Amino acid sequence: MTPEQLRASILQYAIQGKLVEQRPEEGTGEELYQQIQVKKQTLIKEGKVKKEKPFSKNPAYQDYPFDIPDTWKFVRFGELLITRDSERVPVSVSDRNKRAKIYDYYGASGIIDKIDDYLFDDELLLIGEDGANLLSRSTPIAFIAKGKYWVNNHAHVLDACCNLNLNYICYHINAISLAPYVTGTAQPKMNQENMNAIWIALPPLEEQHRIVAKIEELLPYVDRYAVAYEKLEQFNTKFPENMKKSILRYAIQGKLVEQRAEEGTGEELYQQIQAEKQRLIQEKKIKKEKPLAEISEDEIPFDIPESWKWARFSSVIELQSGQDMTPDKYNANHVGIPYITGASNITNGDVLINRWTECGKAFAYKGDVLFTCKGTVGTMAVLQEPKVHIARQIMAIRPIGSISVYYIQVVLDTLVSSLKAAAKSIIPGIAREDILTSLIPLPPLAEQKRIVAKIEELLPLCDRLRK
Repeated sequence: MTPEQLRASILQYAIQGKLVEQRPEEGTGEELYQQIQVKKQTLIKEGKVKKEKPFSKNPAYQDYPFDIPDTWKFVRFGELLITRDSERVPVSVSDRNKRAKIYDYYGASGIIDKIDDYLFDDELLLIGEDGANLLSRSTPIAFIAKGKYWVNNHAHVLDACCNLNLNYICYHINAISLAPYVTGTAQPKMNQENMNAIWIALPPLEEQHRIVAKIEELLPYVDRYAVAYEKLEQFNTKFPENMKKSILRYAIQGKLVEQRAEEGTGEELYQQIQAEKQRLIQEKKIKKEKPLAEISEDEIPFDIPESWKWARFSSVIELQSGQDMTPDKYNANHVGIPYITGASNITNGDVLINRWTECGKAFAYKGDVLFTCKGTVGTMAVLQEPKVHIARQIMAIRPIGSISVYYIQVVLDTLVSSLKAAAKSIIPGIAREDILTSLIPLPPLAEQKRIVAKIEELLPLCDRLRK
């Protein structure tokens, strides 16, 4: 239950007579109603208050909205309250800006400014007359104004007699939907006629006081709950992503699956890869890379199993950078090979194709990792198309020899944050050297496959936590 739902439940219980017990010695709502009618008629005859406008006879307003205790009475809003709307005076923003800021200036949703004079010096109930908040209820629609203040023509001003508890009426209005009493959608408005038709569940006066006291006792606990709830929401929002990061971190540290002696070592795999790389260089299928510095102890970020080996990416992959094309070199008519331009072409590991070209130069092939290196950095997919052309925003990372492309993808996923941090360009981007010089912890091939299988088993659980 959200804090808003809990707060609404407390108010609903309050106006339905379920928050405090009924006490016979406190009388009935009917008795209080009769006292209010006598007092109001006296004030009207004496000219101290104006006779209220009749309430709307709209058939939608005729039925009681919920059950109440036998000692309570449903009463129309206009029968209980004294309207003082005629005393309101609007003041334009430009005029207010010329005046000293001393007294609160109220509008439909509460205090909106200050002004150098006041219209009221009583504790009164204000209810928004117009505005989207009547329906959206993003803030309370009813509120108590105290002291000296000014009210414009966007809030109804209500007084009470016979010591009617205005706080109870305020909570009551904030507990119910005002939608039936509101006209207009583009410019929602609740006029006096409709407002006076609202049903108020009227308890005896002493019970009103006890209800208000109980609400005010409980609402601070709701506020505390809201703070805890927000923290929990933040935790729940971050937890799935943090769990995913932990799984990937455990994977590349050799802590996700056990090591098996019969599967060999990372060193043996590394030597096989180097032999394959030399063969491809001799056959001129790949270019010879410049030799890179040996890996120093200071570069090693964490411990790995003894059967694994640290290597630079340049020693186990071939990297193809992309090239942009001018609009006249590609089409949307399925002519040529697919042209992959950036992160917008990669969604949830799938490659979306919406452009084609007959002038391809920078090729990626089936089984390559497409890695976005400009703009939205770090989006990846393993290419399933036989052959595509890639734009400058993408690199194609191609494993050499017997190394799992999906394991490479796992390692890259853990490196994205540090690669971004190392980027020297103002526009987010990763240079090819950033990838080639990065370290990869290399387990035996069979263990790589088991790691990938375990990740594929666990990551869907993280996705479920987001729902």
